[in-house]
Formats: sequence, structure tokens, C-alpha cells
Amino acid sequence: MSGDDWGDIFAAAVNGIHRKSPLGIADIVLGSTAWSAKTIGSNNPITETRVPLISGRNALGYSFSNNAPLADIQTAGDQVLQIWNDRVAEATNQYPNLRTVVLIRDMAKFRFKIFEVSTTPYDPADYTWTRNQENNLEGHLGSQTGPHMFTWQPNGSQFRIYRDVSGSARSFQIRKPFPAARGSILRSAGYESNWLTLLGPGIVSIEIVSRPIQGQTYGVGETIAAQVTFNSTVFVTGNPHLHFRIGRHTRNADYNAGSGTRQLVFHYVVVRSDRDNRGVGINPDSVQLNNGSIQDGNNRDAELSHRRVIKNQNHRVLAV
Repeated sequence: MSGDDWGDIFAAAVNGIHRKSPLGIADIVLGSTAWSAKTIGSNNPITETRVPLISGRNALGYSFSNNAPLADIQTAGDQVLQIWNDRVAEATNQYPNLRTVVLIRDMAKFRFKIFEVSTTPYDPADYTWTRNQENNLEGHLGSQTGPHMFTWQPNGSQFRIYRDVSGSARSFQIRKPFPAARGSILRSAGYESNWLTLLGPGIVSIEIVSRPIQGQTYGVGETIAAQVTFNSTVFVTGNPHLHFRIGRHTRNADYNAGSGTRQLVFHYVVVRSDRDNRGVGINPDSVQLNNGSIQDGNNRDAELSHRRVIKNQNHRVLAV
């Protein structure tokens, strides 16, 4: 279970909105209250009394131009807490009641513990910082021998806050449901075969593949050809159309060739009234069956939706 999963579950439970805040402080919001949703794994959630919560990345180089944090450990630790406090202050401006909701989970046995605590700033003057064997910084309440409250990793800037499990925490276990036969589930849901429609091939691309006889402009009697490419082989019956946009007019390009392949070619012959200095365009969803069909080898109808093909001045039309 990811943090986003837990955020979705908690938001649904309180009828809030899961914002998935990049700050990780106002993940779920409801009115003037915001929660940071945290989840951690444990072999025995029931007995946990203190847990480390990953609370984002506090990058000293970015916020304070401090690229040598180990040179002055106390200053670096104070800056780590200042970044956290700034984030809390920013969230509090919008949500005065800030909370952290924690789910301790054992997914193997479906055992859990949940608790809430206030999300608060920390006074840097209350903490002393040391360096451990992994060269990570540890913040202790009061002196160096005081309770371990924070860990900050210079490599990656990850910041952890250690929180006591609230005395009001609730522990629970979920019983795994008995497996049910697929058929009984579908029947109980009222499933009918028309719920499922197998889609046929889809259009990958459409492009103009012809060239004017002279220059970049088609004249009367010239053929404009477009190629429609599908993601698998299609078979054509009848005379489908592809609509070209020429000036203010929509013109029908007739199916010409390609049945039994992935590429269908459509032709349109320019007439005297056709003019478009911007070029030929194709509107979205312009392939029309015209009482014909475009299907795959299993008689599944092709999905004919497609994007617009913008006008191109290499395919202008000036019929005089």
C-alpha cells in the first residue's frame, strides 16, 4: 500500500479531497482542516509506540545555499527545521487546523494501527544536532543525549520526524474474505454480455501523401490523396469517405485502395470552385462509412475517431 493509496482511503472516509500536495503537509483537505497522510510498514503494528515519518526533502543547498552542511552541524540542523516550519506556515495560512494521520500496516496479516497528531512547527533552539555513523544528522530534544526527534540525510536531503504513537491510537485486524467464484460475482452484479464491446483496429495517423503537379498548389482535375493508417490490418467494403476541408467547403474523398493492409488511401479530384491558400485540412473524426464497413479479420468494426490534420501550405488549392 502506497502513501497515495492511504490518502485515497482516508479522503474517502472523511469525505475530503485528496490533493496529493507536493509539500506533503496538506494532502487531504476538508473545510479548514488538512491532513498529512503517512503510512509505514511494521511486523507488528499493535506493539509500535514510536515511528519515523518521512516528511519530504529539505534541500539546504536550494533554500540556504548551504552546500557543506557537515561543516557546521548545528546550523545545518537549524536550517532543516526552518524549511519544515516554512512549509507548515504556508499550509496553516490556508488550513488553520493541520493534522497528521498515520497508518501502521502489516499487509501479510492484515493488522493495522491508526492514530492522529497535530502537525506543528519546531523551535530550532530546542534541539541539538549530532552526526551518526552514516554521516546523517540527528536532532535531539535538549542535549545530545535527549530523545531522538529528527534524522536528515545530506545525500538526498530526506527528512524524517519521529513521532510517539498517540494514546488514542486504534488497532484493528481485517479478515481476508473467502474467495468467491467469478460467475457468482458477475451474477450478483447483474452482468450482461452487452456490458463488454470488443473494439476493432484504431486509427494511428492520417496524412496527405500526394504532391501537386507543379509547385505546392493543386489545380483543376488533380488528385489529392490521403493515407489513413490503422494499428492492425483492416478490410473495406462499400465506399467509405474521408472529409477534406478546402476553404469553406467540406469535400468527400472516396476510398481508393488498401483493403487487407494497415493503410487505406482516399482520393479527391479538385473541381473548379476549390480554393484554399492555407492548404487542405482534415477535421477530427472525418472518416465516414457511407453505408460501407471497415473491419478487422474478426468482423470487429474499426474505431474511426482521430485528431485533426492541420492545413499545410505544401498542399494549397487554386482551381481556375
